[in-house]
Amino acid sequence: MEDFRTALPSPGTWQRQGPAPSEQSFLFHGFTSLLWFAELTGQPAAPWPATVPVQVHYSERDPYREEEWIKKFERSVKEGGASYTFYEYPGEGHLFADEGLSAEYDPESAELMWSRVVSFLDSL
Repeated sequence: MEDFRTALPSPGTWQRQGPAPSEQSFLFHGFTSLLWFAELTGQPAAPWPATVPVQVHYSERDPYREEEWIKKFERSVKEGGASYTFYEYPGEGHLFADEGLSAEYDPESAELMWSRVVSFLDSL
């Protein structure tokens, strides 16, 4: 597990290189869905690609957690035909997997999250 984590920039976004990078992004510490852009511009949202599975990880009391957006995003992914998995962890930190933030870091939740992420990536 350590080798995988050290290969990723922390914190932030890592984008796997491949034939269609826009369909292979891994976002840590946040995301903005196509739905947000659709509401902002008044344009219809593009359908979520059926070939892009999703995992979402939140702590129970994440200060940035917006249930309405989580449900809209889940619905969008599922309507597009992709798989959607939601994981919830105890605590209130937004960056609970970031070892550099002692006030938010939860080692047990971080280890569980990373094991799920690695399993997910291995399945792609």
